[in-house]
Order: sequence, then structure tokens, then C-alpha cells
Amino acid sequence: VPVRSGTVQVTIRVKDANDNAPLFSQSVYSVSLLESAPTGSLIIKLNATDLDDGPNAEITYSLSTHNSADDRKLVAVNSQTGEIKLKGYLDFEQSKTFVINIEATDHGSPSMSQHCDVLVDVIDVNDNAPDVSMTSMSSAVAENSPIGTIVALLSAEDKDSGQNGQVQCQIPSQLPFQLESSVKNNWKLLIQQGLDRETNSGYDITVTCADAGDPPLTTKKNIHVDVSDVNDNAPRFTQAAYTANVMENNVIGDSIFSLTADDPDTGQNARLNFTIFNSVVASYVSINAQSGVICAQKSFDYEQLKNFQIHVLVRDSGVPSLSSNVTVDVVILDQNDNAPVIVNPLPEHGTTVMETISRFAEPGYLLAKVSATDHDSGQNARLTYHVFQATHRNLFTISEDTGEIWTIRGIETKDAPEQRLVIVVKDNGIPSLSATVTIVLSVKGGDTISSATSLSKDH
Repeated sequence: VPVRSGTVQVTIRVKDANDNAPLFSQSVYSVSLLESAPTGSLIIKLNATDLDDGPNAEITYSLSTHNSADDRKLVAVNSQTGEIKLKGYLDFEQSKTFVINIEATDHGSPSMSQHCDVLVDVIDVNDNAPDVSMTSMSSAVAENSPIGTIVALLSAEDKDSGQNGQVQCQIPSQLPFQLESSVKNNWKLLIQQGLDRETNSGYDITVTCADAGDPPLTTKKNIHVDVSDVNDNAPRFTQAAYTANVMENNVIGDSIFSLTADDPDTGQNARLNFTIFNSVVASYVSINAQSGVICAQKSFDYEQLKNFQIHVLVRDSGVPSLSSNVTVDVVILDQNDNAPVIVNPLPEHGTTVMETISRFAEPGYLLAKVSATDHDSGQNARLTYHVFQATHRNLFTISEDTGEIWTIRGIETKDAPEQRLVIVVKDNGIPSLSATVTIVLSVKGGDTISSATSLSKDH
């Protein structure tokens, strides 16, 4: 029996089963991002593939549960496109890298998923200025401190990295200090030139620290350095020598002069003490140790002591102390305290002196000469002679300078036989002092005439 056969075409449709998970091209992606990147910046766009078809191949992107809360705040993922964008702010100094774990899930039932990591390297930008701080500081520096003395220690740190974190510090060049690097990010402030407190008692130093970023960021630190005093200056009197004029008959204890001295040092180094170091005049004067006021210890008499010298020493209170000295030339000034003294004519017997004169004496006849002395000096001893009283004013005259008494005219018979002259001698002091002499003349014809002279003094 012959075999018979037939054919038929059968179309088999294979329905997709979700047997393929989404697939990333890499398990780890690495990207770099500036820390200054603004929010919304694209970090990366991921693209996962799924060999399935239809809904089984549709992929949704999301942050997996493996991400920390902080990382979730930093980024946002577009579930459809796979774009990862910056949502927060980056800070290289807080976190230099971070990892985002992304999950790609298909829409199959049951769904399948795949993960990848995005490693983000944060690139540093120069957004931190150097932080300058004092690690040690001297409260004051002595003005005699040697060159090289350390005044202060400071550090300068920069949180940035690389070139952005490299710091250099400097101070103005005109100051007597220098800034020297010791170890990394540490500097020493040293004395570079000699200090003088009397010229400058303190310095305000501005330390400027700059990083090497582009553009560089700088920080300034102000340091005040006080220069303390040492006793390097001796007291100085305001003059090389002094002259004190003192009127005689002064009151004991009165101030006759005052000395001043300067010491450019300060504090105890400028506290001065005055002393008299020539013992010869210690009985004449005393000096106030603090004020330098010189007082008289006695009442001076010009006629006994006309001048003397005081040697004064001024010493400061520094350790060791410094001193200087000066001479005060004290000149006693004359006071008109002595009246003139008539020395001629002097009485021979009591208050009477006998003299003779001819009645026939002619005009210009020298009758007598009155002489006087005065123990004062200068104008106080300059004497003048005057006729104070006379029986006949027109009969006799006297020279103001020499005291010579002359007849003005001849003696006439009508003139009184007894003539009385009162001569006054005055000095030129203020007030003026004087002395007088009274001369009584008997005028007679003949060869001799007797005269009586009486003396008196008026003060």
C-alpha cells in the first residue's frame, strides 16, 4: 500500500518573558566635578540596556537604598533619562570623593534590576583664604634685645589642596623685624634691627599671608609689639650751666632757684633724684630731691659773700642708675642796705673840728672837702653831695661828685658872722639812703677864723 503524506505550515510566536535584567555598560563610572559647580550641573547620563522587549525592556533609574542620606541630598536622578544632576553644594574640604549607587529597574513582572556605582571626584577650587593664628607672642620686647630674638610664632593653614593650599607670609620691609619660615606653614617673627623705645615705643605689624591659587586669596593678621624700656639714657639738664641771681637779705627757706632735668626713659628709669655733692655749700642751700627746687639755708649778705657755686647731681632710679651733674653759679645781688658813711671831716674833740678861713677869701676859695664811703656796690654805692641847708644859699656851693665846698662870692660885711652849712650825702639806690654833716663857720676879720664841725647821720 503506498504511503501517503501531507504538509502544513505552523507559525510559532515566542512571547517574551522577562528573563533579562537591565545591563549597564560598566559597573563603575568615574567622573570629576569642580567643587564650585552650581546646582543643576549634569554629573553624568547613564544608559542601561535590556535585551527583553516591550515593558520588560522599559527601564527606570533611581537612587538605590545603598546611598547615604547625605549623598541623597547631593544629587537627583531623572528616572526616565538616567541623567544625574547636582542638587546640593560640594565642598572639597569636607569630602573629596563620593559614590552614588544607581539602580536600573525594568517594568517586567516580576521586575528585574541592576546596579552601578558612579564615583565622583571633587576637584578643589581656591575658595579658602589662609587661616592665620598666633601660637606664641611676647607681651613686650626689651629695647636692648639682640638681633634674632623671637618676638612671635604664628601658623598659616589653608584648607585647599595643592597649589591652592600653599601659603607664603610677609610683613612690610621698613620695619625692624623679619618673618622667617621655620617648619611647614609656621613662621617666626624676629628682630632684624636694633630697637629704641625712645624713638618708637611700639609697632603695629600687619602680617599678610597669601596662597598660590589663581587668583590668590589673602589673609591679614595685625600684631602689636610693645617695646619695653631699659635704662639706657642718663638724665639731662636743660642747660650746660646755670646762673641764679639772689638778692641779699633773702628770707631763710625761700626758693632761690629751680632745676629741671629730662630723662627720655620711662617709669622707674625716668624717676629722678637731685642731690648737692659739694659739702662746702651745704650750709648755704638745700635741694628738694624730687622737684629740684633749691632753697636758701641762710640770709646772704652781699658785703660778705658775693657768689658761690653749687654742684648738683641728678640720678635716675634705674638699675644700674645713670647720672649727670651741673654747676649752678649763685650770684648775690646787692641791696641798698648800707647808708653812706662820712669819713672826712672827722671831729677831733667830741663833735667839734676847728678850721680857719680869711674873711677876705675870694670867690672860688676851697673851704673844705667832704668825703664819704658806701659798703654797697654799683648804683647803691654811687654817691652825690648836696647843700641841704645854708645860712646864705648864695655864699657856698658843693661839687656833687667830689664833695668839695667852694665860695661862690666874697664874704661881705653884711653877711652873718656865723655861717651854718648842712651837707647831705646820698647814694643812688632805690630807695636812696643818706648821711649828713653840719658845718658851723664863724667869719671874722683877721688871719684865722675858728670853725666847729658836728656830725650826724640820717638813714
